[in-house]
Parts: sequence; structure tokens; C-alpha cells
Amino acid sequence: MHKNLLIIMKILKSNDKIFEEMYVKYFPKMVRFATEYLMSKHDAENVVQDLFVDLWVRHRETLVQVNKPASFLFKSLKNRSIDCHRNNVRARERHFTVSNAELELKMEALQAFDTNLFDELDVEEALEQAIARLPERCREVYIMSRSEGMKNEEIAEKLGISVNTVKNHLSAATTRLKADLKDYLTMILFIL
Repeated sequence: MHKNLLIIMKILKSNDKIFEEMYVKYFPKMVRFATEYLMSKHDAENVVQDLFVDLWVRHRETLVQVNKPASFLFKSLKNRSIDCHRNNVRARERHFTVSNAELELKMEALQAFDTNLFDELDVEEALEQAIARLPERCREVYIMSRSEGMKNEEIAEKLGISVNTVKNHLSAATTRLKADLKDYLTMILFIL
């Protein structure tokens, strides 16, 4: 049985700790996603918070039928973001404070977002595979920088190479990963 489905089943048994773990896992990712389209972190946090409260209070029983919780959560978030965006467009139209053209582009992008393509495990697996396909030294430098959070100078010292060589490896890794993961780029932003 899918790990996330087990989490949802435990939620149905009123296990506050499991619901909290799910909230902690998805809240930041969902806020980043909503912020991109709503252009307001405050609005995004409110929408995501309201979604989790609504799920907990009114819809816990429907979660048991969900076999892809990430897709379910992001589809719910997409719909709530559209509603919030529409309300924002109406308010801003009255006050003429933001370019309607930009808001409409964001709205079209949000409506076109296909939640069926989103499966967090697939995206993470694709990212891991793409990193594994990098040349050995390039992969080593990329992991030290991105996963371990080391600075270029620290990597250079540890590997006995120049800082410019570190930068070149990072640039090459980024270019290769963008090419390999072009179909996943939007989703990777919300998983990392």
C-alpha cells in the first residue's frame, strides 16, 4: 500500500501526529506553488491553511478514497488558488493597482496546470536519476553544493580544484539537469 495512503488512513483515525506530519511535509511546497500564481505569500499561506483546516474539519472521510495524496492536495490547492485569484482580480480591477494582463496570464497558467502529471515520487525519482547520470566529478560537486550546502570555496578546497572549476561543474550540471528534466521543472520547484 502506498505510504501516503497509509498516512491518510491514520488521519481518518484522528491521529493528530500523522496529520501534522502531512501538514509539515506539504505546507511549504504548497505555499510556494500558490505564491507563484497568487503573487502574494500572505494570500498563498491563507489559501493553504484554509485548505488544511477544511480537510481536517469537513473532509477527512473523503481522503480515504485518495490514492495520490500529493495530486489531491495540489488539485484542491489549484482550485482554491483560482478562486482566490478571481477575487484578487476583481479587487484589483476596482483599484487599478496591478497589471490586469499579468494577472490574466497567471490565471491562464494556473488553469492550464495539469495536476494529473504531478506525482511527487515520480518527480523526485526523475531528479535523482538525472543527478546520477551526471559525470562523476560534476555530480560530486553538484551534490556538495546543493545537497550538503557547501560553498564553492569549501568544495574547491576539499576536492583540490579551483573555485572556477567548481563553478564550471555547477554550470554544466545545471544545464544538463534542465535539459533532462524539462518536463518536470515546474514541479521540481515545489518539491525541493
